[in-house]
Amino acid sequence: MHVMHVMASLSRSGAGVYEAVLGATQAFVQSGAGRVTVVGGVDTVADWPQDRQRWERAGVDVVVVPPAGLLLGSASRMAVERAAIRSVDIVHGHGLWCGGSLAASWIAPRLACPLVVSPHGMLQPWARRHHRHRKRIAWVLAERAVLSRADLLQAMSLQELASFRAARLFQPAIVHPVGIDIPVALPPSQSRDRSNRVAQPRTCLFLSRLHPIKGLPLLFNAWSEVRPAGWRLVIAGPDQDGHRATMANLASRLGIDGSVTFVGPIHGPAKWKLFADADLFVLPSHSENFGVVVAEALAAGTPVITTTGTPWDALPASGVGWWVPSDVTSLAAAVREATSLPPGVLREMGARGRELARSRCDWSVIAATVRDAYRWLLDGGQAPPAVMSAEHFVE
Repeated sequence: MHVMHVMASLSRSGAGVYEAVLGATQAFVQSGAGRVTVVGGVDTVADWPQDRQRWERAGVDVVVVPPAGLLLGSASRMAVERAAIRSVDIVHGHGLWCGGSLAASWIAPRLACPLVVSPHGMLQPWARRHHRHRKRIAWVLAERAVLSRADLLQAMSLQELASFRAARLFQPAIVHPVGIDIPVALPPSQSRDRSNRVAQPRTCLFLSRLHPIKGLPLLFNAWSEVRPAGWRLVIAGPDQDGHRATMANLASRLGIDGSVTFVGPIHGPAKWKLFADADLFVLPSHSENFGVVVAEALAAGTPVITTTGTPWDALPASGVGWWVPSDVTSLAAAVREATSLPPGVLREMGARGRELARSRCDWSVIAATVRDAYRWLLDGGQAPPAVMSAEHFVE
């Protein structure tokens, strides 16, 4: 089986979409399920050599197209003209509003292939309200038709599936979590007895792209309300549209800039060390289709605070974190409770979280789930358990 994935950015600036597609395609190839080609633009030239190596190490063929070509249609022509990829069986588009799904919808009929589309949370209510006028135009002119033509949709949670049905998209959808590469051994700092670090501030970590959807103003206002003694707030992730400067100004106005540190984008082993060094992780997002950084924090043994804008209701039920409404009062209450717990209690929560991540986010299981859905799409027959039709969804 040969699957072509089409996405707006093949670079790490693509954040969650980039990491999710890279991990999924690598697991798919390594499982022996088939061959993979990825098509997309490159918008961070400085990082591209390293990013290309990651794709190639994953065993994936790469086709780079001009980013504008995704929106204008030239990407589909370039992809089809590559003789090496004429034998494509399935075309899988990723994301909305940036050309990935649009280009995939043009490529699929040219190659006479079924079309799969993964919106990656971009169809959820908060995401659609952000820049809503521009997105409303894109929805009417293109994206609604693209999604309506898809033979299969992909959702990373039942919450995201609900956004499909709310948009009156009733074709079959495969529902599964995002996988992560869970480290076998944690960095040495994770095994240190944090109760002995009296002179060193304890760390609450935020790691994600700096964008309004991630809810940083909620977090800063909650942090200002609690001002936990002996704690610092570390903000890691790439800046988007100048949001870092906006947040630095807010920290200054709230008088918390002395306890807030911006460290920029962090990748690879340095990212895992940052997770492992943290005593607590927080993701105050307004909307997430999955929230892979939550899974990564759990895998690193770090308890998590997140919001009901993410599909992580399992956190309190499993005793590994807090799942609270997306408002300052609720978030402040969770921060106050978490930062008042002894280090040993947080370590115990982290150990349970690591087991939860292992049970839910193993890439090998997810690759098999996707392979079965692809095979069903090509061959027909009884749908596999992860594929849900409209009647599976109850309002």
